[in-house]
Amino acid sequence: MKIKELKESDSTLEIRLGEDFSDEVLTIGHFLSPKDNAVYFCKNKKFLERLASSFSKNPVKNIGLIVDKKFYENEKNSNKIFSNFSFIFTSPHVDLSISKISKPFYEEKYREMNIQVDGRQLGTAKIHPTARIAPHVFIGDKVEIGANTIIHANVTILPYSKIGDNTVIYPSVSIYHDVKIGNNVRIHSCVAIGGDGFGYNFADGQHHKVWHFGGVIIEDDVEIGASSAVDAGAFIPTRIGAGSKIDNMCTIGHNAQVGK
Repeated sequence: MKIKELKESDSTLEIRLGEDFSDEVLTIGHFLSPKDNAVYFCKNKKFLERLASSFSKNPVKNIGLIVDKKFYENEKNSNKIFSNFSFIFTSPHVDLSISKISKPFYEEKYREMNIQVDGRQLGTAKIHPTARIAPHVFIGDKVEIGANTIIHANVTILPYSKIGDNTVIYPSVSIYHDVKIGNNVRIHSCVAIGGDGFGYNFADGQHHKVWHFGGVIIEDDVEIGASSAVDAGAFIPTRIGAGSKIDNMCTIGHNAQVGK
């Protein structure tokens, strides 16, 4: 996406730096996992300090910033971090800008995703010959399933997800796209993994959706009880650390980083 397309997604943006920036903006960045060619959002000094600390440890390049207009006016001459950015937009309502701009990134990422045809029919699914797959399982495009893994009936695994070795997925589990599940994991019936996080910004009398495309990472030796949910991260993966145990009917919200 070019910066002019960011402006087209949110007409309230004002360019303050880098009008001639011509590189592609590939994604929305997050201070926990900084990336090159990403645009970052900042509402106040706390957010700016988080970005500054992250960039000092993980230098990045070709990055942009969408920042609160009043905050930028107060800080632009005194805060050196602004020199890190190749382009800067100001916004009168940063939260609303997040909702507007996340949608085209989401649409671009999943534009070509085939959700109708099983990856076994497409020839793109990679299933280890020792895996055991019950009837009535949908395995999406480019899904990978490891050795000795067991998938029970009525499980749905959407495109681009990966499941490791010696894992058991019980009946009626829904695994959305971009979910990475490790080895020796047990996921009980009716669990949903990777659904949209519950993220909305309220403005102009209505709730505006934040479009989540960060996915989920579930590390080795995790067990998740029946009827639980793990929401996809907004712009980084929600992560469940190795060895974690989650009871029945629990929700792990978007962006959560559960430790080992």
